[in-house]
Amino acid sequence: MYTPCTPRSPQQVPEGCTAALLESSELLNADYTTHLSMSELKRLAQISSTRKLEWLAARLAAKYLFLSQFQMGQPAVPRENHLVKLTSERLRRHSAWMYRNVEVLPPDEGQDEKPVLTWCGARRNENISLSHAAGISCASLSATPTAIDIEVATSRVTAFYRKTFTTAERKWVNASARNNDFQSRWFFTLLWTLKESALKLKMLSTATLWQLPRLEIKELPDLRFDDTSALDHLVSFPIRIKEPQGELPVQVAVAGTHEWVLTVMNSRPGVV
Repeated sequence: MYTPCTPRSPQQVPEGCTAALLESSELLNADYTTHLSMSELKRLAQISSTRKLEWLAARLAAKYLFLSQFQMGQPAVPRENHLVKLTSERLRRHSAWMYRNVEVLPPDEGQDEKPVLTWCGARRNENISLSHAAGISCASLSATPTAIDIEVATSRVTAFYRKTFTTAERKWVNASARNNDFQSRWFFTLLWTLKESALKLKMLSTATLWQLPRLEIKELPDLRFDDTSALDHLVSFPIRIKEPQGELPVQVAVAGTHEWVLTVMNSRPGVV
């Protein structure tokens, strides 16, 4: 007999990842704290009021991706290079009870550790990654180590670009942006999200945001803004992350709008 904690024919988690995006404004007309476990509610109480909705939206996105693996009808999440844009209506595909039984918390209540996923009290093997910025939250779910990052495409002082990005990276931005100031900001933001995603993978000796200028993104492809600005499609390509101790080959996928940039990075080359 089927019970919610023994889902029918759960799909094997693929090597690639699924990703979802949820704006905080989608949560304003209902109480989504009913979708959290008691432990998650305690954690939410510690979050500042300005970040509560973003924190909640990121967890709901991760829970939705996990629950959508189960074969309970037509698949809710496309697999190939697709970014799921969640809405309040789409969240209702699963009951509050189902969401409560998926926990997204740091291990052993560690405040700064990468969150892990549990289902009905049992820890799962899937890798999850969360990010949020300016009222937009996102999550990724995969079988292999994956990191997601989203940033608002804002301008910075000239010294920031000079200190944070190598000469080769700045030349790549200039070539990609074609002397367009907006596109220049966008591509610099893309580089920043790639470096943050590399940091989140926890596979480098570089360990803090202050050390990000030590990283260099290499083997970047010839990109155009129009190639990466489709909201529901992720453009995927391989790159190498260089640091003083060596290089790490990874696969990345990129999407965005005029306002923000999102990247997903997989530790397995050729897989996103």
